[in-house]
Amino acid sequence: MKKPLTYLLMLLVLCSCFTAASAEEESLWAMFQQQPERLEDHAYVELIPLMEPVKLTRAQNGSEDVYWTLDFWLCETNNVGFTIEEERLVFFDQDLTPVRDITGGADELFHFYTNQINPGDFMLFNDAYPKDERLAYIGMMITGTDANGHKLSFPMLYELSQEFVTSHTAEELAAQTSSESLLLIPNGESPLKLREMEDGLWWITEVTVNNPTEEPMLIKDFDIYYFNTAGAAVTHLHMDGLAAALMCGSSSQELPAQSSWLIGDWNPNGDKGAMAVRLTTTDPAGNEHVAVLYRELSKEVAAQ
Repeated sequence: MKKPLTYLLMLLVLCSCFTAASAEEESLWAMFQQQPERLEDHAYVELIPLMEPVKLTRAQNGSEDVYWTLDFWLCETNNVGFTIEEERLVFFDQDLTPVRDITGGADELFHFYTNQINPGDFMLFNDAYPKDERLAYIGMMITGTDANGHKLSFPMLYELSQEFVTSHTAEELAAQTSSESLLLIPNGESPLKLREMEDGLWWITEVTVNNPTEEPMLIKDFDIYYFNTAGAAVTHLHMDGLAAALMCGSSSQELPAQSSWLIGDWNPNGDKGAMAVRLTTTDPAGNEHVAVLYRELSKEVAAQ
């Protein structure tokens, strides 16, 4: 008589474990969707994805890699500094079940330049994860303490798409004619020379975005490419909407009439022979305007 009772107790214990695990998984999913309240004297850090949803990118450097480029802007928007102490990355499948859960100390997962976020700071994070048929979402969270001693967490949830980002070859970008209503004006020499900095040699690109019309434009998307000496793309960063505007130095997607903005990008020395910037805007009538800047990269070091 004892054996069946023992088995029954074991079964009840196992059932309770499965129920607890399921509840924990559901609460984990919900946690990444809950944004903290914006309170006076508390830091508020926004994690703004560059694409919504995140589309796949196909490597063009000779490999067969297909990956999601995981990019976001990290912005402090409540005028209180914040120190990152812990980072968390959770991969969910289509059933919203966690597939992988990784937690690390500051700068172990997301590779920020610093774990100190000053009031008003905008920091760009960029990484890539190989395509996995199981994955549908990625949750990201930073936890830390603000300058007034408040312990805070800021989450973001990425939806992963099976579609591919539209990409262009070096030949297409070099030959593309820009719209007369939208200009990208390079600052500095062409081809662009390397500059010697404390941490090595860099190509430092500065470009003026110019709207010469009498009407405001709405920034739609922004792409930046780096090509190797054989002409294959080794880097392609795509941004939509507000994320594209932030790259152009504005917290608004509107590019006002008769205005110019200076944008910049740094890229380390390596096997690169050219770069390109592609900006798309729409006017008040809904017409699309595209501007492209294609520039060769020199291995010569600019004079100091």
